[in-house]
Amino acid sequence: MLDTRNPELRLSQRLEAADLAWAGVQGTPEDRAKAREIFKSLVWSDATPRPLRLKLAEHLLNDETPEGLADSESFVVLRLPTEPDRSLVGLMALASARYGWTDAAPSLVRKLADPVPGVEDEERIEALALQRLYPGKPLDRLVFDIFLGRPGDAASGSPAIFDDRVRTDAWAVLSRLDPDGSVRRRLVMDRSVVATGPASAILGDLRAAAGELRVMPSTAMELAWLSRLRETDEPEARRWWHRVSEIIDNLSREQTEGLALRHLEPIRIAGDTDPSLLRASKADLFATLESRLDGRPRNRRTAELDGSRGRSPERPRDWADDLVWGDLLSILVIDGAVSTPEFARVMLQQAELDRDDRKTEYGGVVEAVSDAAGRAGEVRAVLFPPRPRDRVSDERFIASQDMIEYSDRALAHYHLQVQRAKNYQYAGPSSGDLRYAALSGRSCVVFTSLRDDRLGVDYYQPNGATIDLGEISPAD
Repeated sequence: MLDTRNPELRLSQRLEAADLAWAGVQGTPEDRAKAREIFKSLVWSDATPRPLRLKLAEHLLNDETPEGLADSESFVVLRLPTEPDRSLVGLMALASARYGWTDAAPSLVRKLADPVPGVEDEERIEALALQRLYPGKPLDRLVFDIFLGRPGDAASGSPAIFDDRVRTDAWAVLSRLDPDGSVRRRLVMDRSVVATGPASAILGDLRAAAGELRVMPSTAMELAWLSRLRETDEPEARRWWHRVSEIIDNLSREQTEGLALRHLEPIRIAGDTDPSLLRASKADLFATLESRLDGRPRNRRTAELDGSRGRSPERPRDWADDLVWGDLLSILVIDGAVSTPEFARVMLQQAELDRDDRKTEYGGVVEAVSDAAGRAGEVRAVLFPPRPRDRVSDERFIASQDMIEYSDRALAHYHLQVQRAKNYQYAGPSSGDLRYAALSGRSCVVFTSLRDDRLGVDYYQPNGATIDLGEISPAD
């Protein structure tokens, strides 16, 4: 056992020692239990050479004594969600299926939430193990049951099932299995489905969102966003929800296709300020957007901080197949909000503050101020300078939780790229910015300094669609 643990020995010596050590403890349960603890600690450590980790895991998972099986199941439940080695993931998933470890189902879902490029979710070993554990149940329904805390036909006794991380990871898997939201909508609106505990409130939120607003969240951040919208007792928030649901009731099927939380405030603003937009078809909105942007100067991003990115497509026609009616409406409303000279003056003032702060980028929230009757009025930019712990780089903006929670009924998130007065090669979102949009589910805008009195404006959204909205200046 000492040789198995000794990092000074050759790998071949440690592998041989592991086999000898394991063989030597089989006659005594107490010794085998001690060996299991040592083996588990070595498997858990990323410093252990990969072949040795695999060897030790095989010994552990092939231990079919009653106490060994119980201990291995607990180990898999804890380790599987964070295990980076796909071979070890496979060993754990196969053991779960072979021994019927239903308590490992939430851990299998959590690991399934980590995408594997080039492999469909249904074909992954985690999914195959889940379907072996619950034969005959479709994968999407199985993951939905785990999301609600009730895998299979009965509630699991595992406390892990009620972990928020399990729930949010299960929803991430569901969103990938069901990109258009139709399956999730059907599962959520199935009145035979009953949930208890925290899942009951979440199910109620999802049913209200699907039934009243025609939206279906896709990410963990959107789930939290929806819950905050539903939890608040503020009269203004209740009035906002009622107003949006009223407008959506009158939209066509084409207009509600692909609706998301980020579209709701633009819909409300359009209803209060330009109702003609709500009567327009997708084709009409697309033509309006192209006409509005025609002739505007464009500044395409040509550089990435790590040198990995070249020119990116930033015209509406480049993204025609990726923009739904709600996207086009949002772009038009956001463009109208940020294109005024007064808005440009405010953003240039914030740009000066940002340029003087060499430790972070600045950003915030674009919102419409409502009057006493709840009607949308003036649009403003609310700055949220990052807190000290979030000031990681002058090339990065980190949205604080305060900003995220403040912006539940906002039009968009924004940030500035103004490290230099002439920063045009970085005009547009970075790869990190696009990841943030995908995780948050938000409509986002980035303002890039082109010269002292002029900013480039780029809109981007969760599916990566990026539209260059031109330039703004107080002089325009």
